[in-house]
Amino acid sequence: MISQFLYRCKAAIAAGQLHPKIVLGNEGGDMDSIVGSVYLAYLLTQVDGGDDPVVPYLNFILDDVPLRNDVVKLLAEEGIDTALFQSVVQSPSELALPARCSEITLFDHNVLAPHQREWDALVKRVVDHHVDEQRYPSQCTLYEVAAVGSASTLVVELFDRRNVAIPSPKVLLAPIVLDTMNFDVKHKKVTPRDVAARDRLIRDIPELQQQGSIDAWFDTLNEWKNDTTQLTPPQCLRRDYKRFEFTDAKVQNWRVGISSVPVLQNGIHALYTPEKWIAACSAFRAERDLDVLAVMYAGENTDGLFSRELEVFLPSHIIGMFEHFAEVTDCTIGLALQESAESCASLARLFYTQRDGAVSRKKFTPLLSDAIAKFSPKL
Repeated sequence: MISQFLYRCKAAIAAGQLHPKIVLGNEGGDMDSIVGSVYLAYLLTQVDGGDDPVVPYLNFILDDVPLRNDVVKLLAEEGIDTALFQSVVQSPSELALPARCSEITLFDHNVLAPHQREWDALVKRVVDHHVDEQRYPSQCTLYEVAAVGSASTLVVELFDRRNVAIPSPKVLLAPIVLDTMNFDVKHKKVTPRDVAARDRLIRDIPELQQQGSIDAWFDTLNEWKNDTTQLTPPQCLRRDYKRFEFTDAKVQNWRVGISSVPVLQNGIHALYTPEKWIAACSAFRAERDLDVLAVMYAGENTDGLFSRELEVFLPSHIIGMFEHFAEVTDCTIGLALQESAESCASLARLFYTQRDGAVSRKKFTPLLSDAIAKFSPKL
């Protein structure tokens, strides 16, 4: 049913749908964002009625869909064709909404990226689980922002609230399982609402009702997600990448890109030499016109425990910004500097271990924004 829905969406846009409404996922484009936006669009189509579907749109280039190994394999197993996806990003430098777009629903983010702000007036609905930036509440007919482990949990709740049957429930459960780390409380991601969403969906998934079956499925999903062996360094950096703009105490804007990588640094260095990886990161920073590139690593350490690391590439003269950040977030993140290096091109590289492995990009980003807002660079 989901594949037929996506086919209907693509056909409607190709036929010149008069006033299309879209659901727009976030720029990182992980499983939660992609799957949740498809299901939310399906739900809104049922709720809104009318002949035209509400169309899900990706927020990254279509060429990068194959980099999401977990998404591709999950959807293939369920017979959902990723070739039916559509995106607002035509190239790294070109954006395009469908012609005469009348409404945008933001999913898995609650504010448009700075380079998309010309679309602000079109935002009429928001469903998200990040820190609420309160940009659109007064103009929205639906504003559902809550601190849950997975944004897809909110989609499950909306289906039930509207009494709409959920097609292929296993697909919608997958991002909730991944985002909550299989509902393990030690990772500080799962909430009672995520557990309730899981229990609601499993009622309609017989193969996951047997003891241990969901644990084995999580291991498979996680293995798919963490498999970067076929990716080049630039692909690894852009498979889950978001760009931000932060303002410091002197009202100067800083362009910050954050790439999430599903292995620790030593795992990356096992795939590519350190020199090749550092060169790729430096080139990626320049190509994306960033002041700062932060690479957030996550995976099992040598003791088999989940942990996180942070590697930062930035101009030498603003090293103080991250020293300040590490200091003010010691109680919340616990960054410990392990390596610092500067190149002849006045670029610096800082590598930190992270004490609290529960601080993902979702929690890290607002902390960084707050720290930069209080920082006065000496230029």
